[in-house]
Amino acid sequence: MKAKLTSISLSGFKTFRELKDFELRPINVLIGANGGGKSNFLSFFRMLSKIVDAGIGLQRHVIMNGGANTFLHDGSKTTNAIRVSLRFKTEKGAGEYAFELLWRVTDSLFFTEESHRFTPFGEEERPWQSFGATHEETLLGSQMRSLSFDGTAELWKTLTESVIYHFEDTSDRSPLRLTCNKDDCRYFYEDGGNLPAFLRRLRESDDETERFAFARIEDVIRLLVPSFARFVLEPEGSSLILRWREEGSDRDFNASQAPDGMLRLTALVTLLSQPDTILPSILIIDEPELGLHPTAIAFVAGLMRGVSKVSQLIVATQSPELVDEFEPEDIVVVQRKRRESLLERKSKEELKVWMDEYSLGDLWRKNVLGGGPFA
Repeated sequence: MKAKLTSISLSGFKTFRELKDFELRPINVLIGANGGGKSNFLSFFRMLSKIVDAGIGLQRHVIMNGGANTFLHDGSKTTNAIRVSLRFKTEKGAGEYAFELLWRVTDSLFFTEESHRFTPFGEEERPWQSFGATHEETLLGSQMRSLSFDGTAELWKTLTESVIYHFEDTSDRSPLRLTCNKDDCRYFYEDGGNLPAFLRRLRESDDETERFAFARIEDVIRLLVPSFARFVLEPEGSSLILRWREEGSDRDFNASQAPDGMLRLTALVTLLSQPDTILPSILIIDEPELGLHPTAIAFVAGLMRGVSKVSQLIVATQSPELVDEFEPEDIVVVQRKRRESLLERKSKEELKVWMDEYSLGDLWRKNVLGGGPFA
């Protein structure tokens, strides 16, 4: 069992003045008006993944994004600290990871507290273990290696994998259209930049589940792109570019000729069709509906529901058609009230009187769910 985040408390971060013990479910589909806070919620997970990335870390991430003031709720004159608590569970037990980041006059952040606890199922709750204070970068990784806390390795893996997959860039210089190294295939990149190498890895793998995943990806693309016949994934030296054949043609087409929607669809289907063994613990996807036909949106939603049985899913969307494919409890309404973003779920029971006549997408359009520009 992969580690799952069960709740999040977040204060002082961007538009989130104080979010307390918000439940995270297997499927979390974020909806809301432009500027409501969906992107800020996703960017919190991006920050987590950068903090635990040894090649980037907290200090570099803050500098690369304009300084600490851009992270603090209404800036350092209003907020001087970001406080975080993440609850999670694994197959062995449940744990919590918490930290505080304090602002300083150099417009940077540092850890004033960082701690962790993990309790195996069936035992009394264990005490917090502090990693110390006043450090520049997270000590979670070093503590994991030196003290071997139960559950820490699973949490670490979950945080490192909390990247945001967003395939909006299909310009001429998009990573989806360019060549990549044929061996650059250990995991699927968040911008899809190693798509052909990752597909080739699946096709050539000794693992039957990976080969099956490749065959499934081709089958789905054939279904949704009728002209598509098969991928052509032969490298030129160490370089590889996405190529394919069309039905009734012996000519190879490459990524520079691909329609935008086909590129995005191929990246999404690949992301969501990975074998369970290599799926990230958490999949965060921004605007998966971009450029997709309604039939493709419904099919992608089906893949998402399947993936959620293995990996936790957080999706931000502006598509009522995508919302229609989920249950009320899967939907997280993000609303901006005054100077802060709030998160809310509505139960099926609350919407019962509406659901006989309207879909969830309809209820969003009518602002029954909230999350509209006039909320």
